[in-house]
Amino acid sequence: MANYRFALKLHQGQAGSENAKAKITIGGNVVVEELEISATSPTLYTYDVTGLADVNDDGSVTTPVKVELLNDYYVDIDTDRNIFWTACGYVQENADGNYYNDTLTTDDGTNWTRAYNAISDFTADASYTWENQPTFTGDTGSGPQGDYSDFWYTLLVSASYCEAPIRLTAAGPRIYVNNS
Repeated sequence: MANYRFALKLHQGQAGSENAKAKITIGGNVVVEELEISATSPTLYTYDVTGLADVNDDGSVTTPVKVELLNDYYVDIDTDRNIFWTACGYVQENADGNYYNDTLTTDDGTNWTRAYNAISDFTADASYTWENQPTFTGDTGSGPQGDYSDFWYTLLVSASYCEAPIRLTAAGPRIYVNNS
């Protein structure tokens, strides 16, 4: 079993006197009962989750990630409180308790060197492996349910919830640095 740090990019479509409130569940673990989302542009929220399956290369290992809207508010199409879920990423904890990225560097465009660097800034996008969304269930306001494995389709949590099985395929993010 493995430990992970997950990152979700969320923001609200504000309506009424309250900000949107969400419950976040990862791998069956409620990581936050009530998250108040005040941002109106994509904002990173991170959570530590323990006891999930180890990553593998073929994409067969997944974990469900669920965002629930706790305080739906709807008057009309222009007055509708929603949550926009624009990305989901993760990084697996190493046995030494650190998280690492895999950095490949070249000075000539041909020969690459590899270094594993401990991640210290978990607010940076480069700290996570960002998942292409395979499928989702829940609120259908997000668009047609189906396979979006080539990109992440923004999920609109408009009435109750959206849930996506996130494929755990890489222990850490890979960064390419081309100095040529």
